[in-house]
Amino acid sequence: MNVTRKNNKSGSLLGIDGELTIYTVSQARQALLEDHESFISPVALDLQKVSEIDTAGLQLLLFIQKHLSSLDKKLHLTKSNEHVDALLNQLDVAPYFSLDN
Repeated sequence: MNVTRKNNKSGSLLGIDGELTIYTVSQARQALLEDHESFISPVALDLQKVSEIDTAGLQLLLFIQKHLSSLDKKLHLTKSNEHVDALLNQLDVAPYFSLDN
């Protein structure tokens, strides 16, 4: 699992490449929140390269969204894939995320 980050004039872009499961969620949380105070709103999260996601990964996404919201920083999903979409829709949490696929 690898996390990338970029800041530009229009906001911050985070990307996750690899698994977002119970086995990687702790590492992902640490990497995603590293230096989160410097994120520029809106924060876009690219999940297109997520190879596998489970409910632990989903909990992390919900936590990140809530945490950034408490800092007045809006999070949206900029790209997704069939694994992520299936889980979000199956558990009826897609409405919690704005998705720009």
